[in-house]
Amino acid sequence: MNKQTEASKKTAPQTVNNTTILNILLFGRYSSLIRNQYNINTHCITMLTGCYLYIKHINPTFTQTGITKFIRYYSDMRIKKYLTQLIVLNMITQAGTKINHYTLTDTGLQTIAEISNNAEQVLYLFCQKYNIEL
Repeated sequence: MNKQTEASKKTAPQTVNNTTILNILLFGRYSSLIRNQYNINTHCITMLTGCYLYIKHINPTFTQTGITKFIRYYSDMRIKKYLTQLIVLNMITQAGTKINHYTLTDTGLQTIAEISNNAEQVLYLFCQKYNIEL
């Protein structure tokens, strides 16, 4: 047995969550309908889902700084760009009279619901096609 094989065995995970792996694999399929329907890119979908999770579990409003720290994937400049795009698409809006505080609009919440429903359907069909049990 060579050293590379031995090293990979030591670092390979002992258990793998197949649902997580399938979600990563199928993300492009989940998001394609939304990307086409709303003329939105994958990064904005990631931002939108991050904003949704933030308002559900942290605070009903968010700031650019707060969402940057929460998502921890994009720089401040990228976050600002994607927030602007989501505002133009009417998926997020300024929260009341608070400057630089945002929340999801009904369109944003509807988009999140569509992403979730589409993901469930794609996952179900994929598992059915390949006889995968989760």
